[in-house]
Amino acid sequence: MKKTKIKVVKIGSLQHNRAFKKIQNYKSALFEVDVFEKSAPNYDLRSGYSQKLLTRIVTENFDSSKYDMCIGITETKLIGNFWGIRLKDNNVYAISLYQADEFLKSDNNSVFNYIVMMMYRFLTQYKLEGKSIAHDETCGCIFDMCKNKRDIVISCDYPIICYKCETEITKKGIDADYISILKKELKTIHKAVYYRILEYIKRHPFLSITLFVISNVALNIFSSYLYDLIKEFLL
Repeated sequence: MKKTKIKVVKIGSLQHNRAFKKIQNYKSALFEVDVFEKSAPNYDLRSGYSQKLLTRIVTENFDSSKYDMCIGITETKLIGNFWGIRLKDNNVYAISLYQADEFLKSDNNSVFNYIVMMMYRFLTQYKLEGKSIAHDETCGCIFDMCKNKRDIVISCDYPIICYKCETEITKKGIDADYISILKKELKTIHKAVYYRILEYIKRHPFLSITLFVISNVALNIFSSYLYDLIKEFLL
């Protein structure tokens, strides 16, 4: 399957440099990324960038012979306070980090996971020729509307393509391999192992204590056996 080439435009000097380095080096069978940075112009502090201004910033020097898509990323609020919007045609989009850091930190997740999830969302919308299949129901699907903005954390930990969206994608006649690869790659979007262990312990404290005790007993038995074995061998 031919990879979609995506130009990612950082608008202004954003805080999450580590996330953007990971995005630049992100390995996907569906797309490849080049990251660029542009200076942030003045904007209305209450409403953020207008769609017209944002479109001009993102599409400036966009070479359609080199890239299939262009995605601008900003820390300012988008029109309607959406997480992301389509700006122009079916291949130019914008993602906002406004409030994302706050919500994701409170859920022990990362901005990197959020950006990648949104990129898969817009990549799929691009494949659908710009048609949005976003829905009100929150089920962890990459097309959740997240009218309650805090619900974004649900879509950033093992996000899915729900049955309804998968049906819509299939109807469009997109390459049959696309959905299977998309599902596989979405499984890599999750919290760090450390936080998943902590959350498991919080959800199952008694089981965790039991497993801890059993593992300690087993470790002590094994250590004693190993000590006796070494002692016997040396003697």
